[in-house]
Amino acid sequence: MTDQTSVRLLNLADHFRLVLEVRDAISALGHEDSYLLLRQYKIEAWDSNEYNGPSIGESLQDAEEEKLLGLARYLQIPIPQTVDASPDSGPLTPIDPYNELVAAETALREVVRTTIGGDWIDDFDEAKIEGLESKRREEDKRRDGVTVSQDLLDYTEAYHLESLLMKHWEAVQPILKDKKRTEVHLKLMLSVRNTIAHARPVASFERHLLAGVAGQIQNLLAVHRSSSDGPDAHYASINYVRDSFGEEIKSADEEQLTVPRLQVGQTVSFECSASDPRGREITWMFHLQGNSSAQPGHSLGVAKGAQTRFDWLVSEDDVGEGRYFSVRMGNSSKYHRDHNGDGSVTFRYHVNPPL
Repeated sequence: MTDQTSVRLLNLADHFRLVLEVRDAISALGHEDSYLLLRQYKIEAWDSNEYNGPSIGESLQDAEEEKLLGLARYLQIPIPQTVDASPDSGPLTPIDPYNELVAAETALREVVRTTIGGDWIDDFDEAKIEGLESKRREEDKRRDGVTVSQDLLDYTEAYHLESLLMKHWEAVQPILKDKKRTEVHLKLMLSVRNTIAHARPVASFERHLLAGVAGQIQNLLAVHRSSSDGPDAHYASINYVRDSFGEEIKSADEEQLTVPRLQVGQTVSFECSASDPRGREITWMFHLQGNSSAQPGHSLGVAKGAQTRFDWLVSEDDVGEGRYFSVRMGNSSKYHRDHNGDGSVTFRYHVNPPL
């Protein structure tokens, strides 16, 4: 039980909401994984065979608040803003302007792909195309050990996107809706992009504005998808999952260009983005399987949010050839595209045995 005389970090409402989010994340794991995770944080372990024992929610509600917060951080669940900013409570995640800029530009490129398609390159003369190809070659040469995109659109910058979107406004208007608002967003992106490129400090209000721009563009894409008669109108969709080697996968049909070799103790990071047509909460589940994607895998963790990051620390248990790292995503509805949720992507890695 929580010591009622100790300092409370959360108010009662936020504490209850966090209990529910942690409970739902743990419930999404297998029985053995959830049992071990609760034991790891020294929270009274729940066992489905003990009919008189406490439920997961009750165990979390009665746990010490510090343990609940630690478990939430492990599951990458956002901590409520009411957490006391004491050294033990941990820092709140700040807005990263670079990540928000990447998210906004990625979303605008997706608008171009959806509306203009491959014809976008017809607006570029030979000199501009050579400039993009030169950037691609330089990126390939400079980033050893990273799989770089071969799509030239990924090397366009904000001013390129501004020119394309304004020239083809009739085509992109069904998604972006308001031309004046789009122009303001693009000007903000251009100004902040230059600030970031020259390593100058980005003001707090600029970070929040950029985060708002990225969020709104992604929401506009989600709304556009929901207006169709297809599955995107009813279920969440993966925008992309990108690993720290630069490999980006958007659907279960895509395959990696290369299969990296990993060392035990290495950390691989995954940036994940999804949209839901009704703004429902997104849950991500991460599993590692053997050299067959059909094999049952073990859970590595759960994260929540339309945009999130997950870090996989490679262990000795992961050693093997052609290991499958699967990322599954689903919204909070009880209805989903299939038994795996609303979307999934799979990465492959070779994990070397330790020396």
